Amino acid sequence: LMGEATSRSRPQDSLLQEDLEFERTMKAVPVITETVVQGLEERIKACIKDGRFDDVVRIRAIDDKPFLPSRFFELQDTKSSQSLAQIYEDEYVVAQNGGTGGDDRDGRLKKEHDEITKLWDSICSKLDALCNAHYTPKA
Repeated sequence: LMGEATSRSRPQDSLLQEDLEFERTMKAVPVITETVVQGLEERIKACIKDGRFDDVVRIRAIDDKPFLPSRFFELQDTKSSQSLAQIYEDEYVVAQNGGTGGDDRDGRLKKEHDEITKLWDSICSKLDALCNAHYTPKA
């Protein structure tokens, strides 16, 4: 430990007189001058004149309107030929049988959607076959 200097062996504030060069690990702080401030102000003024603001853009939900048949339940505006007691009895019987029978508007709607899906699938398969017959990518 003979190579180290103690505080008693060196003069006070002796390091302040030396011109030292060392690497910094932090990013250098930019020098702020009058031209830098004017350039920044010009950019801000141009953005305000053009109406370009850095507002946050609202992101909508992906499934904005999901298909739920029960929400599109249609009310009947015609007078029923059955009495209210008979309607309740039919609903009770349907509930006891496990949900088969009775008013099947949602079922009809689902069948229509299934038919549309089948038609769409057939059109897509025909278009795929047509495209594959003429275009084959090179390997």
